[in-house]
Amino acid sequence: RGKRLSLIVGGALIAAVAVGRLLAVPVLGWRLGWLIGAGLVAAGLVIDAAREALRAGLPAACANVAAFRTVVPRPWRIDIAVLWSLAHALALAACFVAIRLPAWYAGVVVALVLGLGVLGLRRAAPAALTPLLAAEGVAIARAALGALGGSGTALPQPWESVLNLPLATWVACGYALLVVLRVALRQRAANVLGSLAIAAALGWTVWLGATLAARGVSGSDPYAYAQMGVDLATRGTVYHRFPLMRLTYELGIPSEPIPHIGYREPTDAGRESTTVWPPGYAAFTGAAYALAGEGGLYAITPLFGLLALLVVAALARTVGPPGAPGVWMTGLAVVLTALSYQQVEWQLIPMADLAAQAFSLLALVVALRGRGWPAALLAGLCVGIAFDVRYTQVLIAPAVALAVAWRAADRRGALRGVFAAGVGAALAALPVLLYHATAFGSPFATGSDELKHFSLGGMPATAARLFSELVWYREFGLLLPLIVIGAVWLWRARRPAALVLTAYALPVLGFHLAYAYLRQRDLLSIFPLGALAAALGAGWLAGRLRSARVPALAAFAGLFVLAYGLAYRGIETLQLPLTRGFSAFGHLVPAQRASFDTIRALTPADAVIAGSLNSGAIDLYAQRQAVRPASWTADQLTAFAEALQREKVPFFILDESNELQPALAALRARYTLREVAALDLPYYFLPGGGSENRRVPLYRVEAR
Repeated sequence: RGKRLSLIVGGALIAAVAVGRLLAVPVLGWRLGWLIGAGLVAAGLVIDAAREALRAGLPAACANVAAFRTVVPRPWRIDIAVLWSLAHALALAACFVAIRLPAWYAGVVVALVLGLGVLGLRRAAPAALTPLLAAEGVAIARAALGALGGSGTALPQPWESVLNLPLATWVACGYALLVVLRVALRQRAANVLGSLAIAAALGWTVWLGATLAARGVSGSDPYAYAQMGVDLATRGTVYHRFPLMRLTYELGIPSEPIPHIGYREPTDAGRESTTVWPPGYAAFTGAAYALAGEGGLYAITPLFGLLALLVVAALARTVGPPGAPGVWMTGLAVVLTALSYQQVEWQLIPMADLAAQAFSLLALVVALRGRGWPAALLAGLCVGIAFDVRYTQVLIAPAVALAVAWRAADRRGALRGVFAAGVGAALAALPVLLYHATAFGSPFATGSDELKHFSLGGMPATAARLFSELVWYREFGLLLPLIVIGAVWLWRARRPAALVLTAYALPVLGFHLAYAYLRQRDLLSIFPLGALAAALGAGWLAGRLRSARVPALAAFAGLFVLAYGLAYRGIETLQLPLTRGFSAFGHLVPAQRASFDTIRALTPADAVIAGSLNSGAIDLYAQRQAVRPASWTADQLTAFAEALQREKVPFFILDESNELQPALAALRARYTLREVAALDLPYYFLPGGGSENRRVPLYRVEAR
């Protein structure tokens, strides 16, 4: 009766407006009447459909579907299905328009969800659209807060971040697709979705490397790791030559400005020197350079990023729950690792951190999964290689020994396994120990002077600073509750594995906390354990929310908040291949790398170029001798320039750092500085101020 009444009244009003317009009757012909009439007709249909949906229990069915619970699909009446689908299409279109995307995206999403939903829900497929309510709710909340606050489209914090409409829209769409895929795939859903998550993370990592991997390096350690690899491939040694040392000896001025940052001052007659960093990674960068040239040099670290993700997957399958739940938790652990900003940053520069992470985790996986002395030997080899590329990875040796002993059948097998692991580690570390003996006089001496920066008294301050960095939302801040839940689950369900992982992480963390200049990348080898714990915690929490004891609507809300938080943590990192908003110390883009080719073309082959942290890149790419004059006095720099003038060696200076300003002033006082070119290069702020991309001038130093 209600529907008939609304149809009669609405239709009569529509007809009356038409008659009024035809006969030019004032008021009666207003077009507003059509809108009111259509509203009356729609109201009757909606009220009738809503009454029938409530009677049939469809809201509860929708909530159960959105909470990933197994439900018996109830057929929907055709008018209810059409109205429900149309309402979501219109509301989602409004969300897409609000975030400046085409409205037709909504039609694609709704059609895809309905199409896939038919495979499992049949005539109840519209129930799969329920997750879209979350995005629509965020849009309504933003509109309400905007109206109350009168601030337009932008909301005050924290509401602007919490009610992120673009993120909520995409998460809701992805959530709806997950719902229909789970229903369509049934028992295979967790296996398929977990495998797809791993494949997606690997594919995204490949895309990231193809678009953002360094096309050149400068700075200190990024350059030095590349130079060691090139020297090993071309000269068969990681030593590097600094011929200008001859001139400083003759002039009696300090030689410290001659080696590039990170290289020690040569003390031999051949004027060759080593870096302060481990030489092991040069075996990989050198092999890549020999096989594929400069492109291979920059591709090897992203490849180690892929290897690390595969090892994380193996570790998650080893310590996680068995069966299908463990598969999707593994996929989540891999995705969380791949989207860690530190993980991204250090796989785009030829540095040793990703290789150390990959081999350290591989040692752990082999020790936890293998049995017998061959597996122990392989685990030890991985520990030795990790030590070769980063000395502090020797701290994981106790954890690997513990895992080997735990996996052994008896005490004798445990001793045999630990001994085999020690042999493997020693064999892998032997080349580096021989290098130490040759370069520094003892197998256990290194080129680093960092031990003077270690202090137990500074640990509290270092720990506080590190914690503030780790709780950044792009790292572990949003994951902390899940990490706690996952750690508790691991301790209760996998006690031996939990002990091994603790023995792996605590020595690395404890040792580095005593280091005054601790950076997050120093702990990169234990970062995946945080992602693994968060994935286990998310799995446990999702399982509890899906249980029948939690109301379906509350379960859906909790699961959406969980998905939203995980997406919020990684969304900016995920978009990096599109936004290209990436900048890291020593990372050169193609235009900056080309600037060194320009330097090579514009300067004579015997030229000497003064610079700062770009000096190594001048040497590597422009193949010109470089010097860093910032620490010389004006008289010492003048003496050096005069010696070059006497030997008729062209002298240039690249204005690429604030520390060079006194040197430029000293040269201008005695010489004419003629600008040769303006080049795209990093401009460094020293000490410790980072860098920015600039057009920096290259000057030729000429006698007046």
